[in-house]
Amino acid sequence: MNLQKQRYNTKQETILIDFFEKNSNKHFNADEVCSAVVSEGISRATVYRRLERLVEDGILLKFNLGNGLGACYQFCNSNHHGSIFHFVCTNCKSVKHLDCSVVDDVLVHLTEHHNLRIDNERTVFYGLCEECLK
Repeated sequence: MNLQKQRYNTKQETILIDFFEKNSNKHFNADEVCSAVVSEGISRATVYRRLERLVEDGILLKFNLGNGLGACYQFCNSNHHGSIFHFVCTNCKSVKHLDCSVVDDVLVHLTEHHNLRIDNERTVFYGLCEECLK
């Protein structure tokens, strides 16, 4: 007898997946997701539960931004290669995805010359964004 739970997608989960697929190049915190799907009749509690399940299932990536900012979520598509860093503006709190080969070079340097392994899904750079520098 198989005691493992049968997994199936609910309507709410399908709506969330569609939302993230359509916005696959962006990050969203849970409140932003709630605001985006409120018209679909999905409750805040359901969003939070489903986000965690989608992370567990490998459909979404979850990034803990720290510094009281919580987490953000992004669709995990075939372009995801593992080196994901984020920049958080300390002024406007915007979050930007850093896809930069120079950052990858720093990772290689830290590994080869300092024997360090950086957890790139938890690494966040802080400073002022281009807009706030103006």
